[in-house]
Amino acid sequence: MDLMAYMQRFELDNAAMALKIGCSQGAVNKWKYGHVMPTPVSLRKILQATSGLVTADDMLQAFERQVARQAARKARNEDGQ
Repeated sequence: MDLMAYMQRFELDNAAMALKIGCSQGAVNKWKYGHVMPTPVSLRKILQATSGLVTADDMLQAFERQVARQAARKARNEDGQ
């Protein structure tokens, strides 16, 4: 389960998830949208805070999806110029 799905399932906003993990709301926002990968320490905290429902693999997949979207967007923009 990715972080966004976890937060939706348990009705958590960025502030509540940040408190649960022990990080900033901004970090949660970046992670849930796959904009950045959490550090190994943060990954461990996410795993613990979610009782293992959100794994490092889940976080990596979200990040890879975002990278793919950005690459596709860039390719479309380059084709249009």
